[in-house]
Amino acid sequence: MVRPLLGDFCQSAATGVYAPLPSSIGPLRYISELSPATYVLRGVRSELIDGTGPDWGAVAILVVMACFFIPVGLWAFGRPEHYAKRTGKLRRVG
Repeated sequence: MVRPLLGDFCQSAATGVYAPLPSSIGPLRYISELSPATYVLRGVRSELIDGTGPDWGAVAILVVMACFFIPVGLWAFGRPEHYAKRTGKLRRVG
């Protein structure tokens, strides 16, 4: 029960949910640049708080991340599924 909550807290802290990233610790700032949630939060903040409209730089980074992470995720999750189907450990019923 505590483990998922701790993971959610760490992920939220690394993406700037609790405080903007420029005020965060040095290594955490660099790790957060790898998370798509960072760029989503930047876009939402610029729209709601600043009223400046969408942050097109963040949108462009999100598109590039999606072009990379979606195929990698399909590949990474497809391999075990294919293995499980081939060995009979996963069956589709219905």
